[in-house]
Amino acid sequence: MILSASEEVNWSTNAGTLGSTRGTRIVLEAPRNGGTVTITVQDLKDATRKAFAVVQVAAPVTSTVPWRTHTFAAGAKFSADGSLWTWGLNNQFQVPGSKAGVVSIALQNEALSGMATVGASGYLNTDITAVALAKNGTLWAWGGDHPTPVAIDRNIRYAGYTYCLVGTAGDGQYFTSSGNARTTNPQIKEAYVTSVQNDSDGSGSLAVLSQDGTVAVSAFCASSDLEDGPVTVDGLTHVTDVTSIDEDLSIALRQDGSAVLIDNTHYRQPTFRDLAGFNSIRVIASAGQGDHAGCGFTIMQDGTVRSFELDDSRVPTVPVPVPGLANIVDVSITGSHALFLRQDGTLFALGLNSDGELGNGIT
Repeated sequence: MILSASEEVNWSTNAGTLGSTRGTRIVLEAPRNGGTVTITVQDLKDATRKAFAVVQVAAPVTSTVPWRTHTFAAGAKFSADGSLWTWGLNNQFQVPGSKAGVVSIALQNEALSGMATVGASGYLNTDITAVALAKNGTLWAWGGDHPTPVAIDRNIRYAGYTYCLVGTAGDGQYFTSSGNARTTNPQIKEAYVTSVQNDSDGSGSLAVLSQDGTVAVSAFCASSDLEDGPVTVDGLTHVTDVTSIDEDLSIALRQDGSAVLIDNTHYRQPTFRDLAGFNSIRVIASAGQGDHAGCGFTIMQDGTVRSFELDDSRVPTVPVPVPGLANIVDVSITGSHALFLRQDGTLFALGLNSDGELGNGIT
């Protein structure tokens, strides 16, 4: 904060840091933990002449929820990263600039580069197949109804696209969409929102992760009706991420590296249970594979990767090590394949490759 006096004086403070101690105008760097700060000004010629100002500094709002900045995404039979490179199935303009039905090697679109976040639809036959959020807040979309990337929104802070388009302008409200139509629910003050596994009509469901580490889930992705809106999972706290693994099942990662299974089978009555063997996790991602099947990966604190799947009881199995992957920092997964980012910036792909999803030049 900037403080000023009508004449040149000596300045002192009981907390924080002063940019200078003499003058008519000084800068105070307030204490980062907040509290009461007393600033004293003293006459240069008469030390007995003093004045005081008391300032109450609010403690900064801290969040256990990081804003997502995924610079790569696995979609339905194709992939994208923030440079902007795309590859894989191209039956709906998933790969801008290419006319081939399958693009088995990553193709760069030089019109868009340096994207802060990318998201790819987990479905085929959607109005939009992928989105990219520029650093200036412009949201670009392509595929489906858009053969080339077009700007569809402005001043967006976060956007993602898995089973429906979700995002926020950073004003405490989120928007969701299963295509281009935008729906806002002003009753939910969120920190991070994600679309999760599909329901029967393919529109997706929703998970809202609040700044206080609580989670709300909904069976509908784009519903603005409060009756059908997200329901808080009672008793679940300190959550840092949420990912889906089936139509009614999501996995929440807690701050201590453990994970729980959220079950919304009984609509609007979500429950959760601890998952055995899910410990020391830094990042988690999962996806459904139809017929109540699903799989996922955990990135451990040491950078190694483990995999899991749903057992016959629809409970994730204890994660087992994936050989050949080390120093991994992020993962994106869809029903067909997964992408892994190594600390040095190298991207790895694993899974099915019938439509060039792995980007290695073959199918």
